[in-house]
Amino acid sequence: MRNASLLAILLLPLVFVRGGADAFEPHKVALAATVAAVLAALALARLFACAKSQGWGATMRDLTGRASRAMREDLAGSALLCLLASSLLSTFFSINPLLSLHGASGRPAGLVTALAIATFFFASRRLSSEPRWLDRVSLVTTLAAAAASAYAIAQFLGLDPIGWSGAATFHGRTRVSGTLGHPNTLGAYLAMTLPLTLLLASRTRSPAGRASVLAAAALSIFVMAATLSRGAWLGAAAAVLAFAGVWLLGGRQRETGAPAPAGRWRIGAIVLVSLLAFLLPLATPMGRGFVTRIREVADLNAPTTQSRVRLWRAGLDMMADRPLLGAGTDAFGVLFPRYRTAEFSRLEWNASTDKAHNEVIQIAATQGLVGIAAGLLVFFFVARATLRVSRRQGTDDRLGAAVAAASLAAWGVSSATGFSVAATGSLAAVVAGWAAGRARSGGGEIPVGLDSSDSPGRPTLVAWVVAALLVTGLWVTLVLPTWSAALQGGRALGLADSDTQRVEGLKRAAAIAPWEARWSAELGRTYLIQSFAATNHSEAWHRLGGSRGAYEQAVRVAPENPEYRAYLARVLAEQASTPGRTSRVSPQEAESALAAAMAADPHGSAVLVLVTQGYLRLGLLEKAHHAAHRAAWIYPDFAVPMLDIGSIALEEGRYEAAADTLYRSLGRSFRDVPWMEATARGNLAYAYLQLGRYPYARDEAMRALLLDPRQEIALRTRDQAERVLASQ
Repeated sequence: MRNASLLAILLLPLVFVRGGADAFEPHKVALAATVAAVLAALALARLFACAKSQGWGATMRDLTGRASRAMREDLAGSALLCLLASSLLSTFFSINPLLSLHGASGRPAGLVTALAIATFFFASRRLSSEPRWLDRVSLVTTLAAAAASAYAIAQFLGLDPIGWSGAATFHGRTRVSGTLGHPNTLGAYLAMTLPLTLLLASRTRSPAGRASVLAAAALSIFVMAATLSRGAWLGAAAAVLAFAGVWLLGGRQRETGAPAPAGRWRIGAIVLVSLLAFLLPLATPMGRGFVTRIREVADLNAPTTQSRVRLWRAGLDMMADRPLLGAGTDAFGVLFPRYRTAEFSRLEWNASTDKAHNEVIQIAATQGLVGIAAGLLVFFFVARATLRVSRRQGTDDRLGAAVAAASLAAWGVSSATGFSVAATGSLAAVVAGWAAGRARSGGGEIPVGLDSSDSPGRPTLVAWVVAALLVTGLWVTLVLPTWSAALQGGRALGLADSDTQRVEGLKRAAAIAPWEARWSAELGRTYLIQSFAATNHSEAWHRLGGSRGAYEQAVRVAPENPEYRAYLARVLAEQASTPGRTSRVSPQEAESALAAAMAADPHGSAVLVLVTQGYLRLGLLEKAHHAAHRAAWIYPDFAVPMLDIGSIALEEGRYEAAADTLYRSLGRSFRDVPWMEATARGNLAYAYLQLGRYPYARDEAMRALLLDPRQEIALRTRDQAERVLASQ
């Protein structure tokens, strides 16, 4: 149990696998669940050994008695069981129960993840009877933090051998993320581990060893500063306050007296070095961004702060609609598109998320009032246990309690503006489990559970095999599908839209995890893009059929998502306008689907653009103009609505208005659809051609062809303009 737990604590912050939907979190969660399964197998094997010796009746009576006594004496553990019960209820009554059970593929946080992290709590509570357990945890976390920081330094210096896409930036500088996958997550982890690193330094006798540990702490502080994570900075500040508060509340031994002058000098030196390490980014190229980020800590009008506020409002609105049990564990991302406001889209540009970026609001939205009540109980009883340990006469326990409080405070505060992940959540569970165990045991053994010290016999080979088979069956059923889908789907998403392997990979991911609409939606979008690029009508029609089937599956799995409905309506409009197909959709059916999609989300930029293009394809120019005008009004800096309005004017033969509107669209941002600039320039070239402005038509057509050499309207316009100019 000890070795498995320490191995998990060491590897969780470090492991990543390139090529998946997310190179970090799915694999970390799979690792956490695997270690939890190993711990469960150990417990089962010992249970079988006890049953063989005493009989099942006596064993179950003994186990029930132990569990009952543990629940009475360890209220923190009992509160955690209540939180797990809340997760179970929320999963059962979820809007997508299978998703809530397995968790989303990108950042799984379903019931399986909750059970895995809870296992670390109970394992640590059991191991807390060992006097040096927290020291071992400190050693392992210090090694992990040092490794993650070293990789972050390589990123900071531009020496990262891996070219990551989609890295977080600020003021044009890439923020370091280390092996945690995101700067905020790395910063939160380092803020949590710093108290443990300093604890290790205080327990290290060798001057060289102590200097090495303090150097690792200084490195962590610099990297935490370089992440530009305000939540991590606030978490580190909360850790300092929590340490001081618990140490003072616990009281000092009378015989200790005031710190010796040498001790005061060491503390002062540590504080000075820590401050210098934190301010070191000022002397680097990211200095300006660092200063701006510090100012934004208290700036409620900062864009990232405003986006957080709107995320939190969305989460509270979800809870208001489902107050008792919430939407379901890890179902935030399923509902968020319905609650996403235009203000949020303008700040984050139509981004979607599966987390509320506040752990309390996340629980409120996904587990309702029942989950909030259970979470408050966990907080209260863990805090009470920590204070009880701090009042012990032994300096080791009181120092450990102050360090535990600091680490948990860093986790809690950083999670108030972000979210917990496998590495941070598991470490918080281990630290909280230590505090709960020490408070209950009084520093002695904890008589709970079945291990080699209290079971009458050792597990036989048969017991080990049966336990391993049972746990492996659960792992294959509950953990493997999400992990495998993340690998298959993620690798497919890394391929070009035209690659047939992309389609096959997305099909496999959708088949492995049919409860997750993401894979079907990506498959539908890929088919739709391939249909537009098809060279013959038969192939285009086949791709459209595949797109329709995939989006119908996505809508069945996540009917709450308006974008999936809008994409499906867009596919139906394309099918309805395809001539010569007896199985095509009726224009009335496509029109009805477009109207329903817009009614479901009347302010989403993606929905409005898809609806506009669908109406254009059907030739319903007045309705297309209404949707495009609404999008241009809500998102005045977005180029695509202006492009659509100009295209409508072209269809109506209003070439002067079309040229003016299309020209204006080029002064706006095409956001996440930059390839549509070629369409805007091609249409503008055609408008100039109709107005007799042949040099302008030729020049715009050439610019369009530089962006997309295959664009037909630009090719025709260029050729016609050049013939006219040559004849003149």
